[in-house]
Amino acid sequence: FFFSSRRRHTRFKCDWSSDVCSSDLTTSIDTGSGVAANAVYISSAAPASGGVLDGIEGKLAVNGEGQDDLLSVDGSGASTSLVGQLTSTHLSGLGMGADDPALGVEYSGVESLTVNLGEAADAFTVLGTCPVTNTTLDALGGADRIAIRSTAGLLTGNAGAGRDRKSTRLNSSHT
Repeated sequence: FFFSSRRRHTRFKCDWSSDVCSSDLTTSIDTGSGVAANAVYISSAAPASGGVLDGIEGKLAVNGEGQDDLLSVDGSGASTSLVGQLTSTHLSGLGMGADDPALGVEYSGVESLTVNLGEAADAFTVLGTCPVTNTTLDALGGADRIAIRSTAGLLTGNAGAGRDRKSTRLNSSHT
């Protein structure tokens, strides 16, 4: 994964094969306080798109502490179907942590969250979104199945090529 801070002009890159990315421990990333925007890109190709997420075997905890923090999770390079789910504080599946729902990415204090699915027929469930986070879900190719169960913040969905199916059963003040 790749961390970029515009405020500090520093970058941290985790070698995809390193112990930090492939251990079963929790790795924490704090973006730092301040007024500048920060970005955390999670993908084997970060910060570019076209990567996969199956190299993450543990849990990543991202704490956005500044203003206008972005968390981008990109599995768009996956050639097989992905299954994942999103809550207001956690993203799991998509090949991370062998799809164990307790692993994946835990997040807080992030103003923008982008999730890119792969090109195959993926299945993704939105169980909730954070009220202060603008969330974007890019389905890309394949006959994806997207289920939206609850939202508390803005959720934007972008369908790609393929015959996507969306089911919505909302318990929300925002749609």
